Amino acid sequence: MLLLHLVQAILLKNAVSPLTKISAIARAICTEDGISLQISPSSAFGMVMAVLRINSSCFEDFRCDASVEGVDSLDLSVLNSILFVTNDRDSIIVTAYFDDDKTLIYFNFLDNTGFKLDCVPVAMGIRTIEYKVPHPASTPDILGIKEPEYEYEVIVGIPSEEFRRVLRHLRLYEEYTVDVSVTDGRVVTFSSGSEHLDLTKENGCIFWGTEENDWVHFRIFLHGMNSFIEASENSALVWMFKSPDSPAMLNCPIGPLGNIKYYFSQDDY
Repeated sequence: MLLLHLVQAILLKNAVSPLTKISAIARAICTEDGISLQISPSSAFGMVMAVLRINSSCFEDFRCDASVEGVDSLDLSVLNSILFVTNDRDSIIVTAYFDDDKTLIYFNFLDNTGFKLDCVPVAMGIRTIEYKVPHPASTPDILGIKEPEYEYEVIVGIPSEEFRRVLRHLRLYEEYTVDVSVTDGRVVTFSSGSEHLDLTKENGCIFWGTEENDWVHFRIFLHGMNSFIEASENSALVWMFKSPDSPAMLNCPIGPLGNIKYYFSQDDY
């Protein structure tokens, strides 16, 4: 059994919605530390994986039985539809019961005074979604990601509003590849085709780990732009992480709830 109680249900809505822009299916991984929704977008998005990570400390109540490790092929469109009508007055209690061929999930919506607004049972059977109890060690192998092992040498914080402005501007030129260069802790350059835009500390950027005369390169793809933009609206800054031996990562915090992390292949640049 899985049980979670989130006082601000709208945070979960805001966290799930960006994922639907790049995939219809996710794998839900449950541990005593929290929940992850992991997706493997199509190759057109240029990503290795995207992850929504929510720590157990973000919930008013969180219980995950040791026998429950997750659900394969979770339909994000179903989840997004259920959360769509959530407003900033709602809290949510989710309970999930697992057996061999299906998972029964109850979404209980309450206002913040505890009055019960709705109880929606959603039976997800084998006709639409396959449910399994995956072995924890199998998840990194299937998705090609070993997230906890990554260490990043360069971190760049970019004001979310500036990030959205740059992406929307570059998208006008119908180029889907954006190269991001960072040099000596002062300038972030976004390049797409012949178009170049610079952001500096004066624009509110934060630099860590860059050295003088040392250029660091990221590459992101605008096929996922709608997801990036929506995710970035939940925080003041977005973060880019880079190391030689780890996939580049774009991190969009979702308020106090957690983070959406987009991983890009290190071979792309």
